[in-house]
Amino acid sequence: LEEIAELAAVSRSTVSRVINNHPNVRADVRARVWQVVEQQGYAPNAAARSLATKRTNILGLLLPQSARDTFTDPYFSLLIPSITETCSQHQRYLMLSMVTADQEVEFYRQVLRAGHLDGLIVGVSLIDDPMLPLLLNDKLPLVLVGRHPYYPQTNYVNVDSLQAATEAVSYLIERGKQRIATITLPLSLISGQDRRDGYKRALLQHRLPIDPDLIVEIDSFMNGGYTAMQRLLALPQPPDAVFAASDSIAAGALAAIRAAGLRVPEDIAVIGFDDQPNAQLTEPALTTVRQPITQLGSCAVDLLIKLIEGEVHGPQHLLLPTSLVIRASA
Repeated sequence: LEEIAELAAVSRSTVSRVINNHPNVRADVRARVWQVVEQQGYAPNAAARSLATKRTNILGLLLPQSARDTFTDPYFSLLIPSITETCSQHQRYLMLSMVTADQEVEFYRQVLRAGHLDGLIVGVSLIDDPMLPLLLNDKLPLVLVGRHPYYPQTNYVNVDSLQAATEAVSYLIERGKQRIATITLPLSLISGQDRRDGYKRALLQHRLPIDPDLIVEIDSFMNGGYTAMQRLLALPQPPDAVFAASDSIAAGALAAIRAAGLRVPEDIAVIGFDDQPNAQLTEPALTTVRQPITQLGSCAVDLLIKLIEGEVHGPQHLLLPTSLVIRASA
């Protein structure tokens, strides 16, 4: 500021007012200062500015899982770009962090408590997230993608996975399917539990028994749907339909059914969840629950910025709609 002031023949405080768009500066003085700024390639010092404003303009996106799981799940190929683009629209920068559960507390101590971020989006809601109580205690502006049943005071954007799963399984029952299985996400995920519980609720509402053998949890995001479907096909009485908790799981299930020489939907009907872009490209095209993944990301950023700016108060719970997209697999 002092160098610019000397070159523009004004005071240091005048330069500061110009840089910060203060109205009480004459037009000719403002033009002269900006001319010097542009000639010298001046840029504000981020560290000094953050001390004055208590803002870094950096938002965090935390995915409490490994990089391998993140980049092999197509869900995140839609969510992460949406969050990144919305941050850019708000002239914010995004820091993406992928940490496993054993790294979370150290990440909290070294990064979050150090004041590097104005606020945080947690992109996956875990039941036993060790960092969430710490974040809530610190009062760092925080938005979850997905609800947390034990912390109703948290802000979140979400879809009603339980109701959407109930409707998907009810559709299969109404189509005459009686022995319906489900392949779940890891049940450490709240969305995994909600979709499993929606499956159970639909069976009970239609007076069908819940068979534990027909509930299989994936063991990996890479090939979990395929191996889980193999387990179901090996049962003495295989299912006549499958509700898969994601489109990736459903794609693996379809491949396993084809490898066993069976037909979809004639022998086994399949419904997925997400309506990712490749859902129309499976063979046959996948019937699935459409959730607005990109909108979840953009709404999470919008809500976080409102929290940072003090525009909203109290727990904010945004619930976005889902719909069942009927194609050829069910």
